[in-house]
Amino acid sequence: IRAAQQRNPEVFAVTSHNSRYRPVARTLKKLLASGTIGRVISLEYRETLDQVHGKSYFRRWNSRRAMSNGLQLHKSSHHFDKMNYLLESHAVEVSASGALIAYGAQAPHRFSGQNCHTCPHRQECPDAIEYDRDLFDSTMYTPDLCIWSPDIDIEDTFAASIRFANGVFASYSLCAHASYEGEVIHIQGESGRIEARQLQYLSQTDDLHNQKAVPDESIKIFRFGSAVPEEVPIERESGSHGGADKLLFAELFACPAADSLPTLEDGIYAVLTGAAVVESIQQGRKIAVMD
Repeated sequence: IRAAQQRNPEVFAVTSHNSRYRPVARTLKKLLASGTIGRVISLEYRETLDQVHGKSYFRRWNSRRAMSNGLQLHKSSHHFDKMNYLLESHAVEVSASGALIAYGAQAPHRFSGQNCHTCPHRQECPDAIEYDRDLFDSTMYTPDLCIWSPDIDIEDTFAASIRFANGVFASYSLCAHASYEGEVIHIQGESGRIEARQLQYLSQTDDLHNQKAVPDESIKIFRFGSAVPEEVPIERESGSHGGADKLLFAELFACPAADSLPTLEDGIYAVLTGAAVVESIQQGRKIAVMD
C-alpha cells in the first residue's frame, strides 16, 4: 500500500482504525494533550473478549494463521493504533509471549466437528451456534466453524512489552475467553496517573452486541498528594463500535479532510506492531518493529 501511494502521490490514501475514535480514547487524548499528568512514562492496556465475542473469532476464517496471522493483527492492531495515537509515537521494539489455551483441539471439550450446521453433536454441544442461513451459502464458507477444530492455529491469549520511539514503555495483553468484555487503560505520568475502564456488555448474553446492559465506563485521575481521585466526564456517542464509526466517517468524508484524520503511516505502524508481536511469540525473542 505504501509503495502504491508513493507511485501515485496525488491519490488521497489513509488507513483509519476505529478504536481511536471511541469517546473514552478521545477523552484520554484531550487529557494528555492538556498536560494533565505531565510527561507520560508508561502505559498499560488490557483487552478482554468475553466468551460470546471471543468465540466468534474462532468460528470464522480469522482462526487460521494463513488467512489472518492472528488476533494480533485483525483485532489488536486497532489497539496498537490507539496507543500510538495517545502517545503520539510508535513502537520500535516488542517482546511477547502467547498461546492457544481455550480453543482448538488441545482445549478441554467433549465434541468436535467441521461446522455446527453439519455436526452430529449440534443438539448436545453447549457451544453450537445457529447462523442466518439466508445470508450464507451453506455449501461454501459459513461462520460456524467448530471452535475445537485442530485447524485452529492462532493464539487466544498473549501479552507484549512494547518500547516506543519517544521512550515510553507499554504493556499490552489480550484474553479472548474472559468472563466479561472490555478494556482497561492505565497511563502513568510524571505528575499523576489516569485510569480508564470501559466494559461494554456481560458474557453469555443472547445478543453479542446487547446494548441493554449498562456499560461500566469511567476515567479517573490520581494525582500525587491527593487521596481522592478525580472523576472525568465522558461524552458518550451512539452507534456502532461505541459511537466510534460515526466520528470516523465524519472525519474521513469531511471536505476538506479533517486535520486530525489518521495518515497512511499511522495504519502501517499499527499493523507492523501486530506483526512484530506474532514474530516475537514465534521466535521467542525481541523484535524490532521495522525489521
